[in-house]
Amino acid sequence: MFTKLLEIFLFKLLAKRLGVAISGKTKVCDLDLSDYTRRVFADHKLGTVAEVLLTYSLNHNLPGVGDKTWQDFFSAVK
Repeated sequence: MFTKLLEIFLFKLLAKRLGVAISGKTKVCDLDLSDYTRRVFADHKLGTVAEVLLTYSLNHNLPGVGDKTWQDFFSAVK
């Protein structure tokens, strides 16, 4: 339970800092993303905005997720 609360708190801080104006519970598949970006996130088992944002903040250089994918994601959540 503590870990979940910590994730929620961290997401809220990161969302504010990065200008993300969408709920962390929003499914990636519900966003207006390219098919490529959806596939990349699905391959990495990232299903929600919160999971993607936490992954971004903890590891910018995630293998298989390039700058184009991050740009597509941030354009859809701002």
